[in-house]
Amino acid sequence: MFLSLWLFCGFRNEVGPDWGSYKEILTYDFSFWQIVSMQAVKEAAVEPLYLLLEWAVKLFNGGINELNIILCLITLILVFKTLRRLECFPLLGVLIFMAHGYFFLFSQLRQGIAIGLFFYAVPYIQEGNFKKYLIFMLLATGFHFSALVLIPLYFLFRKRFPYFYIVPFIFLSIVFQQIHAVNLILTALVNLTGNPILVKYYELYIVKKLFEGNATLTTLMVEWLGWLVVLTVFKKRLLEVHPHFNVFYNISWIGLCLYIAFADIAVFARIAGYFRVSFMVLLPCILYLMKDTMHKVFFFIIITIFIFIRWYTPIKSDETSDGKNRFVPYRNIILGT
Repeated sequence: MFLSLWLFCGFRNEVGPDWGSYKEILTYDFSFWQIVSMQAVKEAAVEPLYLLLEWAVKLFNGGINELNIILCLITLILVFKTLRRLECFPLLGVLIFMAHGYFFLFSQLRQGIAIGLFFYAVPYIQEGNFKKYLIFMLLATGFHFSALVLIPLYFLFRKRFPYFYIVPFIFLSIVFQQIHAVNLILTALVNLTGNPILVKYYELYIVKKLFEGNATLTTLMVEWLGWLVVLTVFKKRLLEVHPHFNVFYNISWIGLCLYIAFADIAVFARIAGYFRVSFMVLLPCILYLMKDTMHKVFFFIIITIFIFIRWYTPIKSDETSDGKNRFVPYRNIILGT
């Protein structure tokens, strides 16, 4: 299964919304010292570890295809190793990854590897090992700056929250989204600091994409909230069946709150990807509560339907200004297409 997933995403060719932008980044001719000194980061508005990896690939005459192969390989290794380490129906975890993580390797490659690093680091939260968690989050930040938000959240992920905390926080997130609070805060922060990197990201992602964000209610929000209700109802029993349940449960509901709060800014709603990894452990935990085989089969069918929805929606709705779909037709360098 690992091999098929790697061949499908790693060896794709000219497929995915971000393919053009990654080819453009590849045209920069930064030296090693320009990257290390952060000069290249300021000019390209791209994270340093990604630029270093790109520099190394170009050193061996590689290009966008080789870079994609390496990044997908690293991400999948991180995900598969973590699922095996957590020992919670890993096969089902892989299926859920296909719905809530795998697609990032087709559209947000840098964040995809950052998500993989975060998922790998989650067990360190349960162990109370902040140093190791911090190391992996700094690595993740080196590929996507959005991972910075995960560092202080470590202390929230470890806590045991009462049931009644969730509803007020979700309500507050909706209020934040309705008054565009996140945009107001970011605008004030950029104006206050005048940091050139912040200004560039602000102009690229906030000003241009403010009105391209998600609606107050999306299919992902409905699915997320539905699973959260089920997990909350059975939380007491699920805490007993898996030692990491509480950490992943916190990641899930905190992530939902942040996703709603950031929903009117499309690019920042991407941070949901970090928190959706919680589904890979939380949903398989539900199987522990099922004794009847037919119930388990029905559960697998539901998961399969959600995989289809998570793939069909972005592929069907994708369209460039000239009417082309960036996912279809699918091309792969192994197939010579």
